[in-house]
Amino acid sequence: MENSNLPLRYWFLVIAYLSMNNNGISALQVQKELQHNRYEPVLRMVKKVKLLPDNDLLKQSIIRYIHNTYKS
Repeated sequence: MENSNLPLRYWFLVIAYLSMNNNGISALQVQKELQHNRYEPVLRMVKKVKLLPDNDLLKQSIIRYIHNTYKS
């Protein structure tokens, strides 16, 4: 997230997409979902998020918030 020109909202959304899809979503799909013009920054972001450990506190907090907000 540091030194990124992408909005923080994108980072949160990517963490959410990857957590809901068990890392089964491609960077191209994320790019289309975010409606972002360029593929390369989205690819770098997806790779960084996938490298985050499962015990990362920020990642856990975002996932918990999303699951509590969008419970069916």
